[in-house]
Amino acid sequence: SNAILFQIDEMGRLLQTMQNPGKSPHLFNIGTVLMQIYTSSDTRWKADAYADSKKNKTIQYPHLCIFGSAPPKQFYESLDYENISNGLLGRLLVFESSERFAPPEMGQSKKAVPVEIIEQVQQWLAYAPPGNLGDVSHQATTIAVEPDALQRLTEHSRGIHLRRMDEDDDRATVWSRTGEKSAKLAMLFACSREVCPTI
Repeated sequence: SNAILFQIDEMGRLLQTMQNPGKSPHLFNIGTVLMQIYTSSDTRWKADAYADSKKNKTIQYPHLCIFGSAPPKQFYESLDYENISNGLLGRLLVFESSERFAPPEMGQSKKAVPVEIIEQVQQWLAYAPPGNLGDVSHQATTIAVEPDALQRLTEHSRGIHLRRMDEDDDRATVWSRTGEKSAKLAMLFACSREVCPTI
């Protein structure tokens, strides 16, 4: 599938393991592949070529989502300078939970999934972008942006650009994709209300 969600617990430990090319070269290369896939979301991504052509993978419009969780201290300690300088951190959306500990749930009965959520998931499952080969060759859908939203995004991106001018290289790198992230979050919020609306 060109669109897939990976849920990874202990994300900090994975990031730490990815820092050692000598110990785990296959894991060390994960960062490079993640950045390639992120950048290839509007085109085709081709994996490394093998002599056996059956092993050569091509993904059209790759949409890889990783939901990684980790304690804040472990996560931040797992980052190194290269994660910042090579742009991996700039491609992540990092959210800190406001709750330090999860509330106890022992003895609680299971709650039914709200009908609204089920209906929305069914809409997304039934959603098929245009094209007579949509099930074979996925077609990207263009989502329109309202003029007011575009103006806000443009002003936001310009403000970030001006702020980066006064930052050192490391801080500027972290800020570099903030405008792009804002646009993606706006699109996700819009799509959470209905399938493929306008932003």
